[in-house]
Amino acid sequence: MIYQCYKCNSYNFHKSCPQCGGIDSNIPLKPEYYPEFEYKSKGIIGDILFKKKEQKKIDGKLDAVLSKYNSFKSPYFINYCFLSSKNALRNTASSVEFNDFDLFKQVLLNLGFDEISEYPGLLEKLVISTDFNFSFNNFIDKTLHHIKDSLEETLVSWIEEKGDLFRYELPLLIHYIYDNTLFKESVLYSRNVDPYGDVTNIDYATRSHQDVYDICENIYLKVRVKRFQHTLENFNPDQYITIYAVDGMDGYEFEDFLVELFKKKGCEVKSTPKGKDQGADLFIESFGQRIVVQAKNYQGNIGNKAVQEVIAAKQFYSCSDGMVITNRYFTPSAKELALSAKIKLVDRDELQRYLDDYNTRIIENNLETQGRRMC
Repeated sequence: MIYQCYKCNSYNFHKSCPQCGGIDSNIPLKPEYYPEFEYKSKGIIGDILFKKKEQKKIDGKLDAVLSKYNSFKSPYFINYCFLSSKNALRNTASSVEFNDFDLFKQVLLNLGFDEISEYPGLLEKLVISTDFNFSFNNFIDKTLHHIKDSLEETLVSWIEEKGDLFRYELPLLIHYIYDNTLFKESVLYSRNVDPYGDVTNIDYATRSHQDVYDICENIYLKVRVKRFQHTLENFNPDQYITIYAVDGMDGYEFEDFLVELFKKKGCEVKSTPKGKDQGADLFIESFGQRIVVQAKNYQGNIGNKAVQEVIAAKQFYSCSDGMVITNRYFTPSAKELALSAKIKLVDRDELQRYLDDYNTRIIENNLETQGRRMC
C-alpha cells in the first residue's frame, strides 16, 4: 500500500515515514490500512484464545467505518477538502469558538458516524486519505498518456516530461502499476495476505522499488545528456536566462519571470495584484495542491520575515503548501523556521537548477518549432 507523510509530504510504501519516522505521520491511500484496524498480538497463548474473536470484532468495526465513510465521502468529505486546507485540521483552536474541523466532525456525528469519536484521530486520517485520493487520481489523469507497451518505454516518456520531479512522484506511478498489474513481462506479481484486515497486497518479486528507482535515475541521466547536447548545439544568448540576469531584475520582473518558469514546468500559475498580495506573490497549482509562493529578489540573505509572511499567506489563502524563492540564500534562523512550519525554501543554488531546466525547455521548444516548419 502507498502512504503519504503529512509532515514532509513524501510518498512511500512503509507504515512509518522513512524520513520523519513514527507511524502517526504516515497515512495510507485506503482507510482499511489504518493501524486502528490491525490486530495487536497478545502473545502466543493470548492469540490462541482471543485472536479469532478479536479479529472478527475488528473486522466488524472496519466494515462499519468503511460503509459510513463511503456513504459520506460525497459530498461531505470531498467538499470539506475543497473548502479547508488539509493542514488546518491539525491546528487545534485555542479559543472557545469551533473551527471548521470541529463543525465538520459535528455534522458527521449528527449523521450517525459515531465511530469517529470512538477512535481518536480517525476523522483526521479519513480527511487526509480523501485528499490523498484526490491527488492520486489527479496524478493518474495527467499520467495515463505516458503508459506505453513496456515499463521502460513508460518511464522514458514520463521522465522526459517530469524531469527531476520523478523522484517525488515515482511511488504514485509504481502504485498505479501495482494496482493494474501492468507490464507482466517485466514484473512478476505475487499476492500476499496483508496483516491489515486481510487486505490483498501486491509486491514486486523480480524488481524492488530500488531497482525501478535505479532504472529511472539512469533514464534521467540520459535525458539530461540529450538535453545538454541540444543546449550546446542550439545555444542562443538572447534567450538564455542566467542567474546574473535574474539578479538584475526588479521585484516585479522577478515575479513575472517565475510565472513563466513554473508554466514551463507544466504547472498552473496565477500571480497576485502588485502591492496587494497579503504575503503571496503567486500561486502554483499541481496535482490538486495549491502552493503559495513568496518571491524575494534581494541583495542580501533572506531572514525570518519572508518565511513568516508565507506562513501567514498559506493560512489566509487556505493553501496546502508554502514556498519562498530567492536569488540569494537563507539565514540559519529562516531555515529553522521553515523546517518547523514545513515551508519549502528555494535558494540561489536550487534556483540555478530551475533555470537550467527552463533554458533547456526553451531550446527544446525552439527545436520542435523548427521541426514543424520543416514538415
